[in-house]
Amino acid sequence: LFRQDRFPPVFLTKDVNALFFFDKERFHLPDSDVSIACYIGTGIGNVLYWNGRVFTGQNGAAGELGHIPVGDSDAPCGRGHSGRMEAHVGGKGLRLLLERHFPGTPIGELFLRHRDEPVLRDYIRHLALPIATEINILDPRNVVIGGGVPSMKGFPIEALEEAVRLHVR
Repeated sequence: LFRQDRFPPVFLTKDVNALFFFDKERFHLPDSDVSIACYIGTGIGNVLYWNGRVFTGQNGAAGELGHIPVGDSDAPCGRGHSGRMEAHVGGKGLRLLLERHFPGTPIGELFLRHRDEPVLRDYIRHLALPIATEINILDPRNVVIGGGVPSMKGFPIEALEEAVRLHVR
């Protein structure tokens, strides 16, 4: 016999939203603040949060930073579109960069071995652009940066923060 009161409530959400709720608790971010979260992994996940809610937009696709057009990139994104930020600076773009410029380097050691190389400094500079753009549009109190790419050993988080600050007002 199924009794609803014996089970906790269940809700469905995108993986990036679940990551944000974890970070929201971990960093004690209040409901009243405007917050954004950018998770750089295979692509670029993003959360827009204010007034105690995730803003999803009309069709559930608000804040898709990975789909910002990039004029100098024709690499396909996860949905097959070319010239998108996700393919340029997401994890797949980083892997292509690795294969082209640092063959033989394990991906987990890319920033440990080559973080000061010009091509990786350019990668960080380009990664800062969608984050800075969103900060300029929303003027959030809190910005969370996470995901597999920034968690890589040797990832130059300070350089990313500096590049973001360069482009915000």
